[in-house]
Amino acid sequence: MEAGSYWQILSIAIPIFFLTMVIEWRIAKGNAKSRGYMSKDTAASLSMGIGYLLIQLPLKGMALGLYLWLYNRRLFDFELGVFSWVLLIIAEDFCFYWYHRTHHTFRILWASHVNHHSSKFYNLSTALRQPWTAPLIGPFFWLPLPFLGFPVEWIVIQQVLNLLYQYWIHTELIGSMGWFGLVFNTPSHHYLHPGPNQRYLNKNHASKSIV
Repeated sequence: MEAGSYWQILSIAIPIFFLTMVIEWRIAKGNAKSRGYMSKDTAASLSMGIGYLLIQLPLKGMALGLYLWLYNRRLFDFELGVFSWVLLIIAEDFCFYWYHRTHHTFRILWASHVNHHSSKFYNLSTALRQPWTAPLIGPFFWLPLPFLGFPVEWIVIQQVLNLLYQYWIHTELIGSMGWFGLVFNTPSHHYLHPGPNQRYLNKNHASKSIV
């Protein structure tokens, strides 16, 4: 059921991805400050995204099986409610932070993650430029969640929401978002994340929060 929920949500999100990319492309064409899109670069991003999904397809079930095994040995029981969901949002973002940070710290992991930063463009299609080794490595960073007692289906939903949140911050068309950017990750923050400025380099590793 959990794997089905994951792919069901993605099946709804993927058409939205393509629609918003088309909208961004049209807007960027009239924006002299935007680098916009280049066909070959976009094709590379899309092919990497498709490859990622094809590899993810068989491996997601294995990861969820491991999560379920740990959940059956959980430390706590969380009841459905606002507090549990807020706690899961924070905990899931914490897991992603360490996943992302280690991929910027250790060379063997950077060799995988650098593919995400390989484009010279910064548009919504670059969000789909995912490393194909991520489905092999990534699940291990989320193992604490089911062991703590978060139901596997909750984790799946948060992982998809994490993916969706990261998508929209890959654009040049949205500038500073004021007070929102003091707490949450924004396009202007994430744009600086892989850049040459030493003040911002290798920072901003969380998904939703500005950490």
